[in-house]
Amino acid sequence: MRMRISWFLVILGLSLGVALAQEKATKAADKTGKAPAAAAKKAAPPDMTAKQSPEMAKLAKMLVGTWAVDEKFEAVPEMGPEAQAGTAKGTDVVKAGPAGNSLIGDFKASSSMGAFTNHGVIWWDAKAGAYRSVSCDSENPGGCDAGATGKWEGNDLVFTRNVEMMGPKGKMTIEIREVFSELKPASFTFQMDSSIDGGPMKRMMTFKYKK
Repeated sequence: MRMRISWFLVILGLSLGVALAQEKATKAADKTGKAPAAAAKKAAPPDMTAKQSPEMAKLAKMLVGTWAVDEKFEAVPEMGPEAQAGTAKGTDVVKAGPAGNSLIGDFKASSSMGAFTNHGVIWWDAKAGAYRSVSCDSENPGGCDAGATGKWEGNDLVFTRNVEMMGPKGKMTIEIREVFSELKPASFTFQMDSSIDGGPMKRMMTFKYKK
């Protein structure tokens, strides 16, 4: 009988000890806001970050960086006396956007005609099967031009868009062709041609980029 009572007391003591330990752990968790080490960890939230598209990975490899730019402008009399031939120097800082699925460029230049700034974004439109871009600059009275579409033509990336603007003889419809060519790790060339009211394509500017 004594043996049974002794074992009963031992078991009761162990049970009380476990209960007190659990109560202390619960109180500690309430004070610190942290669960005891033995508690199960909550599952990490899912990663909602999009994957970078192959098209943007290819373009980012070519264009991301800080570039020094030598600019050459051609005279375009159809656009007025301010569209004169000349040269300028600038810088262009191109960075990858969120998840690497866009490129964001900030361009600054200075010439005899004054300062110029541009903020541009390029992204891949999977539904259209083409690159898209928007360009906002300090000389655009409307703020930004959107709607440019870009596709690879061999080793060149070519963007095309149409804009309307006022010229010396009134409103003009201008077809613009922008070409990224001679793409190398530390250099490339950017050229812009235009056709005014259905006329022949003429060179407007050539930019030489170097890191």
